[in-house]
Amino acid sequence: MSVPPSENPYETPRADADQPGPSVPRESPRLLAWLACVPHGVAILMSLLFVLAAALGFRIPQHIALPYRTVFSILHMGSWVLFLLWVYQAAACAQAIAPATAFPPRRAVGSYFLPILNLVLPYQAMNRIARIALAPSGHAHVVGWWVIAVLTYIAPIYVAVIDALIHSQDASFTANYVQSTAYLVLRTLDAILGIALVIRITRGLEKYSPNEAAHH
Repeated sequence: MSVPPSENPYETPRADADQPGPSVPRESPRLLAWLACVPHGVAILMSLLFVLAAALGFRIPQHIALPYRTVFSILHMGSWVLFLLWVYQAAACAQAIAPATAFPPRRAVGSYFLPILNLVLPYQAMNRIARIALAPSGHAHVVGWWVIAVLTYIAPIYVAVIDALIHSQDASFTANYVQSTAYLVLRTLDAILGIALVIRITRGLEKYSPNEAAHH
């Protein structure tokens, strides 16, 4: 039974519609998507609860605050590592669907670790994956997610530099900013947009998976 031809304009053209579809890895990035999104969502929820408790005047005991922060750090770092694994697998699936336009998987992951260039390259990698998985409908979502992500993770660096220049040895300004409502709002928006984007792209890529195609 032949697979219906794809309507994705970024898919590599085929001479005959009856030929087999593109060679897509059978392993869907779905598992990694959920493994990355769930801990990240829980970590953000923990931050919101911590700030809410402080706003209501609750004083969290030290014997609770320390393990709380430890669990938060484990969830946050674990979700980051799992997200990078998802990026690799999603990029590999996109490359199998449209080799001519896809972003190489290793470069997609490595782009997050290149100073200065990581302001642009991760966006380009995610945008190419989204265009293959979602066609043009994913572009605006990627732009919104990346703008918030840059503001969330780059802003504290600039605040720290300004803090060092103005206060020299006093780092209270930086600490206050990281714990501020504005920073928490940015992190929450980044989490919501990021989780939604990962799930959307994963579902879009699964449309081309042989396992998924068998159910349609």
